[in-house]
Amino acid sequence: MIFIANKKKVITVRENFSQKELFDHIGKLQDRERQKITSMGLSNWVLFATIGALGYFIFPGISLIRDNFPYTLLCYVLFMNLVVAVFDVFNSRFRQQKIVNFRDKSTILALHDSKLILRDFEFLQGAISLILNIVVLCYYPQCWLVLVIFIHRYFGTVYSVIYLSIKPLPEHFNRKPKRQYSGYSTFLVIISVLPFLFVFGQDNYFTDENLKLSLYGLILVLITMMFQMLFVIFSKRMKIGWLESLEKEIILNNLPATSIHAKLKDYYKFSQIDDYF
Repeated sequence: MIFIANKKKVITVRENFSQKELFDHIGKLQDRERQKITSMGLSNWVLFATIGALGYFIFPGISLIRDNFPYTLLCYVLFMNLVVAVFDVFNSRFRQQKIVNFRDKSTILALHDSKLILRDFEFLQGAISLILNIVVLCYYPQCWLVLVIFIHRYFGTVYSVIYLSIKPLPEHFNRKPKRQYSGYSTFLVIISVLPFLFVFGQDNYFTDENLKLSLYGLILVLITMMFQMLFVIFSKRMKIGWLESLEKEIILNNLPATSIHAKLKDYYKFSQIDDYF
């Protein structure tokens, strides 16, 4: 024990916890994870029902989408770029530091395999977005300015993931996000709106067919976001399952407090998935 004297008060700080205290703590961690899911107001069934409803709305227009696939893809990419640009503004202010750390090889290897999953997830997202913007650029070269800017943005993500996975950041590297990045993110938001003025500003745009295709493109973006939310809930349920397995192991093998404490470190490393999302 460590005793800290402060005038008439004596505060006792425990260095170690008993097996029962750690076992009870594991139960509280499970309740905390379930409360997080509840506080989000989301569940697997809610998201699946929403995806199903959106898919049911799109289903009658599949033939229309197939016949006008380039235009539908254009609408999807434009809405997706706008969403990404808006999130970039928040990322540059609140999450850029964590994102850089997740890409860095030294922290990936030093912490937990969950970072490998998130690194691959970010790479897949960036690569798909990069390819889709290139394809749309081939169909609609008149939107080259905006598409090239976002191609550069997604290429930077893919390059950073690959480079930092191979070569860790140097020790003297300043991990603090640059202030200019926030201005660049705001610029992306502004530039992502320009294609809408070009596409939707045409005299012959406001037809039933074009409006439906634009709506379908927006709905496909919403479905994409729903699947990402499912991944967030899935990661929380994986943590709950991991804690339940630890409880079972404690009961069956009568693990000592030191072993329980060591295993709980893996839980807190795995919890960094929440930090990423």
